Amino acid sequence: MSFPKLLVIGVIALLGTIGYFAWKKQYSETPAERSLEIASIEITGEECREAPEDEIERSVTNTLLPKSQDKDLPVADRISQLFQPFPPSLPIVETISYTSRVDWLKGRPAYLGDYANHFQTSRDFISRSLKGKGNYTTQAVSNGDRFNVYKKDRPLEFHLVLDLSRLKLWLYYFDKVGNERVLLKTYPVCAGRLDDSRPSGSLTPLGTYTLGSDTAAYKEGVMGTFNQKTKEMISIFGVRWIPFDCEVADCTASSKGLGLHGVPWKRDEAAGQLAEYKECIGRYESGGCVRLLTEDIEELFAVVTSKPSIIHIVKDFQDAKLPGFEKNPTK
Repeated sequence: MSFPKLLVIGVIALLGTIGYFAWKKQYSETPAERSLEIASIEITGEECREAPEDEIERSVTNTLLPKSQDKDLPVADRISQLFQPFPPSLPIVETISYTSRVDWLKGRPAYLGDYANHFQTSRDFISRSLKGKGNYTTQAVSNGDRFNVYKKDRPLEFHLVLDLSRLKLWLYYFDKVGNERVLLKTYPVCAGRLDDSRPSGSLTPLGTYTLGSDTAAYKEGVMGTFNQKTKEMISIFGVRWIPFDCEVADCTASSKGLGLHGVPWKRDEAAGQLAEYKECIGRYESGGCVRLLTEDIEELFAVVTSKPSIIHIVKDFQDAKLPGFEKNPTK
């Protein structure tokens, strides 16, 4: 056999060997290993790190140990005082009565969206204040109806502290007028899967990030592209999505693809209904995002999306560097 023929046969054999080992490596990986790749989603042009539900390795127990004692941590639930249009209310809000004729808008009636823009308060916030905890998404309003808005032109920020060891999220408002911060509420969460190679010990990184304005709200039937497949968005992100925006300090990963969102909803094909996947709360299961129960992410969305908001992700609550001094209002 001539040398050229031997050379051709040798090249073919070499390529076949390389192809075989590449194939073997691809299919010997577990679904959990493959899910570490960043998944692409057509959600305001961003990438999201969430993995498809069928490629999640369940992490049931909390193995990141806190440094501080639970008794040293602040506790409060005064968030209802933001929304209730009667005393006691918090000093950052005011109660107003709706009228379609206002001196700050000429030429047409004022709608709830106009009030939201004028008072720099989200429509979800106003609707929740107007309707209470029930069907607050409706924006039907009549003259004389009372609701709360943030006090206009008050320098206000929201700060969230995510304690990865406890899987809890603290929500504060920071009032620059008095250099005061006030704890509004604490929420249980789900965070990123455990990964000893990461500084945080989880796919959710450490650091301080701003929250972005490119938010989204989902309901049953809303479709989108996730992981290069058409998906019902509520099955991935639940009912709300709040993206991270910029890295501020001590960040161990880029903000790209990270965010706060609701727990996924799973479809029971036999019953033909969607059901909230609550079981992930208190676990490390996400691809890096922070998940909250549906009622909690709806509440948080209403509060923070119309003001500058910052999240501090730490291994232990005591590591968070928050602005101002903490105040516990008596009303």
